[in-house]
Amino acid sequence: MLRGLKSIPDAYYQAAQIDGASRWAVFTAIQLPKMNRVLLIAVLLRFMDSFMIYTEPFVVTGGGPGNSTTFISIDWSRSRSGNSTSARPPRCRSSTT
Repeated sequence: MLRGLKSIPDAYYQAAQIDGASRWAVFTAIQLPKMNRVLLIAVLLRFMDSFMIYTEPFVVTGGGPGNSTTFISIDWSRSRSGNSTSARPPRCRSSTT
């Protein structure tokens, strides 16, 4: 990320300073648009990394209590195998006596 910020030419910052741009304006008009590819790759790598953490939490908690510690990867795995119990209310059993 720091490397991406350093790759932005100084001319952009100098032009913003001449125009009297605030720090927020520099961030939204210069840094964020110039860093969009770096940010996209960082988000994609983090997203892929989130699928690698599957075994430890599942073994320790099993996704419970309830679904409070269920990760996206565990939820997708359950829905693909047909064992999806997330977001389903419990069935009410009527007693017929």
